[in-house]
Formats: sequence, C-alpha cells, structure tokens
Amino acid sequence: MSGKGFNLSGGGGSEGESAGGHSMLDVLNLPEDEQQTIKWMMRQGKVSFAQVEAHMGDQEKAARTMLDTLIAKGFVRETLVDGQPHYQTQLASKPKPLLPPKIWKALE
Repeated sequence: MSGKGFNLSGGGGSEGESAGGHSMLDVLNLPEDEQQTIKWMMRQGKVSFAQVEAHMGDQEKAARTMLDTLIAKGFVRETLVDGQPHYQTQLASKPKPLLPPKIWKALE
C-alpha cells in the first residue's frame, strides 16, 4: 500500500472555519438573557457597543458586563470597524458532509 488514505471529510479546512466553536445547542444552554442577546446579535450581524447598549435598555454597565461575559465564553468576538469596536457572534459552521457531492453522484 502507498500509505495514502482517503479523505472522507470532503477536503481540508477552509480559511475562517472554526475548529472548536460553539453550536446553537450551546447557545440554548446559556442563561436566558445571554441567549436573547446572542440571538439578537445573530440577526443584526456586526453591532456597535451603542447598539448593544440600546438593545439592553441604555444600561451601559449591563451591556459591558454582557459583552465581556460572552467574549470570555467564546460566543462573541470583538473587531474594529473604522477604529471603533464592533461585536459579532462566533459560532461553529455547520458540519460538512462526510463525502463530497460528486462522490454521492457517482454512487447513484
């Protein structure tokens, strides 16, 4: 044998793909207020601190605590947009099929 095996995963990992990441099931295991914040952020995309603060009823300290907690747990990441911090969810992508579609097509 040549020592080469088959890669059943459909290829190597792509850039930007999270190896560990949290799933939606992990989100459902969070406290209710954190779940609601994550779900809201998923619908919004990238959000500024001011947007998070407004979403939380203009409570600056609560917004900061929530973001710090979700960042520490790995559900949210902070990025800079035009020099200003913005936040977005960081969840694992859906698992890839074990075999690429062209192999399934050939097996039909």
